[in-house]
Amino acid sequence: MKKNFIYLALFTSTLFSQSGVLIMSPEPNSEISGNDVLIAISTFGMKGVNPDNIQLLLDGEDISDMAYIDEEMVTCLLDQLDPGLHQVQLFLGERGPKTWSFTTTLREPTLKYSGRIRSSSSMDQIDNQTLNISRVMVDFKGSAYEWLKFKTNVKLTTQEKALYQPRNVLGLELSLKEYATINMGDSNPRLSHFTMNGKRIRGLNANFRWGWFNLHVVRGEINRAIKGDLKKAYSYSIDTDDEGTKYLSLSRNSYT
Repeated sequence: MKKNFIYLALFTSTLFSQSGVLIMSPEPNSEISGNDVLIAISTFGMKGVNPDNIQLLLDGEDISDMAYIDEEMVTCLLDQLDPGLHQVQLFLGERGPKTWSFTTTLREPTLKYSGRIRSSSSMDQIDNQTLNISRVMVDFKGSAYEWLKFKTNVKLTTQEKALYQPRNVLGLELSLKEYATINMGDSNPRLSHFTMNGKRIRGLNANFRWGWFNLHVVRGEINRAIKGDLKKAYSYSIDTDDEGTKYLSLSRNSYT
């Protein structure tokens, strides 16, 4: 037990004798992003350190007022630094300055996106009948963190009515590298010539791939139930049967 205590005392003494200014961040000659730059220096184990006599300079400018300084640590967080070479100097009273340099770069953002909006309008007139059609298309795509891609497929038209099958297109596609593609909303899945081969579906269309494993899941609605035009929902006529009896014949139109 006594022998172990002696070894521990010798190790602690050696550690303290080698203690000095330890540069924690940024490392000397390192290349880092210019966003949220942390300057951190440890003075743990140094004797005679007076926080009032510590001075921190960046590129020759005193930033001590922006830093947290005590007997064991000096830290300073900077929101933004211009790209290029920067020099840090730490003065500990009468001791010579500790100087090192690092480089900041302007890294590309993790989120990239772009988009555009298009519109068109047409008018057709035959005799007294006029048909006006307007369309708006929204294309938005982007990527995030190098593994996620996304894009939209949005088309809006004045032809959208409850009396017909959907004319508007509302779709969102997410791609997780080459492993998965997920479509939500309107899409045109292609499974085979005997099942689905480009038919529009509104719902979920997901494809998962991993080596030899391939799973394609499609769930949604191909055709929606529609309502008839109440103004033209029925018609009638007065007919006569073979025996000469008149009767009222009703028929329903504008339904699918």
